[in-house]
Amino acid sequence: MFFVTETSFGPTPLHVALDSLVNPHLKLLGKDILQFNKKGYSPNTVKTYESHLGRFMNWAVQHDIDTDVLPFQPIHLALFFKDLSENTEVSDVTLASFSAAISYLHNSYGLESPMNSLIAQNSLRAARKITGREKKRKEPVTEEMMVKICSSYKIDKSLENLRFILGALMQLHGFLRASDLLKIQRAHICLKKDHFSIFLESSKTDKLRRGYTLLINENSENPIFCPVFYLKEYLTRTGMLEISNKFLFRRIVAIKGRKKTLAARNVPMTYACLRDILLKKLKLMGYNELKYGTHSFRSGGATLCCNKEVDLELIKLQGMWRSEAVQSYLKRDKQQRLIASKCISKQLNLMKKI
Repeated sequence: MFFVTETSFGPTPLHVALDSLVNPHLKLLGKDILQFNKKGYSPNTVKTYESHLGRFMNWAVQHDIDTDVLPFQPIHLALFFKDLSENTEVSDVTLASFSAAISYLHNSYGLESPMNSLIAQNSLRAARKITGREKKRKEPVTEEMMVKICSSYKIDKSLENLRFILGALMQLHGFLRASDLLKIQRAHICLKKDHFSIFLESSKTDKLRRGYTLLINENSENPIFCPVFYLKEYLTRTGMLEISNKFLFRRIVAIKGRKKTLAARNVPMTYACLRDILLKKLKLMGYNELKYGTHSFRSGGATLCCNKEVDLELIKLQGMWRSEAVQSYLKRDKQQRLIASKCISKQLNLMKKI
């Protein structure tokens, strides 16, 4: 792992600017300017970039390349990408991440990224094309699957099953990532007459950490498919009717002589545990669990809305998609995919009548 610090390299435009400061207070402020600037990125992004930089630095040392001075030479980066694509198992997405890490490092010190060089760009493009393969996304859950999941509560009213169904419906209706679901606390939920809201303090797409409020509707026609029904049931059975900072989805523990309940320790269940529960449930229901993941509810909710012709902007709003990346989550059904062709046929039929 490589860590970007104020003393990692020199001299750079950042070092020169810091050395030019005369005022003692400004000098003090400038001591940890790089650490402050890191807050503009998510912790996971910084961790990934620094891991990539460490890998490049190790490669450079093995090939007698001096990395003590910035900027890195474009030809060295070009050869690094060539070596990665030809001699290691690496995806085109990872290669793009390496490029972003190089740019992150140089921009941090006020330097133009050597990735802007055509020498580096050409090799990166070639490497990505060589390693590029279609990303195998997990299948979205279907309406049939959700009916089976919800209907299981008629037979199995255990707290474990109630927690699973509530989480599935919240992810489906709110297009929630697993990471967002696990961060929800009781205080983030507000029950209304015909819906409930969830306040997400932070999310992958909420770059400025302003927070976002999701709305999830009540299904008054059929309680067995109603997220509000399961939420009220869950809050009652877990003793979380009162507002608190308790995480909604925690481990379930068995206490001797008492019914199963949520763990007293206020720590959310892990992603691995959530995924394991999902795969076991799907396998028991007769599905190929390898085709699905925790993201299947997010894509399943978006796909269901798309196929029922919900406006794409509303889908993006509910799922907090800021770009057309939403398209990769949608699996349009046959009728949706035939709309364009049917429109052409209809128009040609009208022309024939003229």
